[in-house]
Amino acid sequence: MLAKYWKKIALLITIIACLFNITSKIVRKVSFEDEIISTVDDYVKVVDEEKK
Repeated sequence: MLAKYWKKIALLITIIACLFNITSKIVRKVSFEDEIISTVDDYVKVVDEEKK
């Protein structure tokens, strides 16, 4: 019985995993301001290292 439906079961598991992944990314979303500050901090570190 399981051998007959293995493709459908695998597809269902994949869809559930994708939905879980998308939901967790939405819930743990980083604000745009925090993302910009992090990027600028990284850029400043690189520039400082190049000056040395």
